[in-house]
Amino acid sequence: QKIEMKDDITKFELSKKDLTTGEELAGASLQVTDKSGKVIDKWVSGKTPHSITKLTVGETYTLTETLPAPGYVTAKAITFTAADTGSVQKIEMKDDITKIRIQKVDLTIKTETEEGEGLSGATLQVMDREETVLDEWVTDGKPHVMEKLVVGETYILRELSPAEGYVTAEPVSFTVEDTED
Repeated sequence: QKIEMKDDITKFELSKKDLTTGEELAGASLQVTDKSGKVIDKWVSGKTPHSITKLTVGETYTLTETLPAPGYVTAKAITFTAADTGSVQKIEMKDDITKIRIQKVDLTIKTETEEGEGLSGATLQVMDREETVLDEWVTDGKPHVMEKLVVGETYILRELSPAEGYVTAEPVSFTVEDTED
């Protein structure tokens, strides 16, 4: 009489997704480490989930984004424990896009909560380092939002024409920070 016992392996699908669309997000650098910090696997996300097998049941692992996809902010690390199952264990990490709020203000009119009152009628533009215009608009007194600028990159905010009664401001360079706010 022959008795066989077969063990299945642990299987994981690690997804990197866009927070707003829920779609797989390509271009993020990711890694999985064990509890001692040893790198088990590292990869750049693609259009399909990444597979890892044979993680030790009961052990805790950490999924970390080492570099976000261009236009996204770095997600917080995810800690997970390998369950005792042969079923595919799914881990999702979601990234939010970068958001920059630009407002033209009158510095002579201040309130307690703002650095100045929003101005309407100025024509502004944002350029990259190569001076390619990425966005241009006429201010309406409210913040103008730009999305998906690359973290760590430097951009130039330039006033093409000022609001009536004002002088043209000097260009301002700014670097996109790795933050969701």
